[in-house]
Amino acid sequence: MTDGFDTAAAAVIAAAISGAISILSILMSKRNNIELEKIKNDLEIKKDEQTARRDYEYEARKRLYQECEPILFQFAELSESALKRIYALARNARDGNLGPDRFWLSTDHYFIRSTIYRLIAPMAAFKILQRRLTSIDLNLDKAINIQYHLAKILYYTFSSSLDLAKSEPDIPYDPDFIGIDSKDLTDAKKQEIRTKQPEKYRLQGLKVGKLDILIEALILVENGKDARIKSFGEFELEFFEQLGETKTSVRSDRFEIFNTLFSYFHPKTRPVLWRTLITQAYLYNAIISIRKNPDKEFTNFGEIKTLFKIEDTKLECNWKQPNEVISDDDFMKSFTASENYIKKQFTDIINL
Repeated sequence: MTDGFDTAAAAVIAAAISGAISILSILMSKRNNIELEKIKNDLEIKKDEQTARRDYEYEARKRLYQECEPILFQFAELSESALKRIYALARNARDGNLGPDRFWLSTDHYFIRSTIYRLIAPMAAFKILQRRLTSIDLNLDKAINIQYHLAKILYYTFSSSLDLAKSEPDIPYDPDFIGIDSKDLTDAKKQEIRTKQPEKYRLQGLKVGKLDILIEALILVENGKDARIKSFGEFELEFFEQLGETKTSVRSDRFEIFNTLFSYFHPKTRPVLWRTLITQAYLYNAIISIRKNPDKEFTNFGEIKTLFKIEDTKLECNWKQPNEVISDDDFMKSFTASENYIKKQFTDIINL
């Protein structure tokens, strides 16, 4: 009797366990199916998102290249032209053609006009580029992104004379006579001081508004929408008038201030403007280098700095004459200040 009961009980228990296992198996199977469906749905969603993202990036990249490549190509060519002119200014200083007692820049009308054009034209190209990029994601192409930010720093160099003067190692610069010792000076006295100390008191930069006007003057809008940079010939015809075989006059006073900046330019007597030009030379070298090697990756500012070709620039921008009285340390201060200025500007606008 007991054995029969035990056998029956065992059978019931076994059946119960078997039933429980079956139920658990069914529940697990349903749960697994639900999980599988969820995973499948998640994968489909991710796939759709990736496809949408890929399609977006493809179209965005295509638009980026269509809008930017032509002007970036021109910008690189204009950068090379401006860089050569900066080097030419240093060479002419070294040859003794520049300075307060030399009137070569004032009398060589072609050189001063072409200097204005060659130094402003790249910034006009940036202005056009900036307009085209209003609704385009620059992060899609790292090379274009870096070029854009370098060009943006370049655009404001002429209007950053105060910042460049303060860039370490700093130099005194007070063209507006705002120092406490200038409070009661007459205009005549200010002019006398400017003449005696041009390196500190002569204007060596441009206001942002004035700079914008000069840059806009080089941009021609055609068909109501297509903007391009005027050729040097168009620039001459519009703003300068031929009076004879060798003489010219400024037809518009728009570029008179730029003409004044460079007419008596010399790195020694216009050190802040010289810092501006060195800064531009560094930026032009970087822009040209990136253009030639668009696939190069950058993880920090030090890697960007290698593009400045600092040692080459120092050689090309050596303006010292054999009898020049200036120490190597003083000569190098302008280059150091320019490096420090770019580093600050660059790290303020992009994280590397």
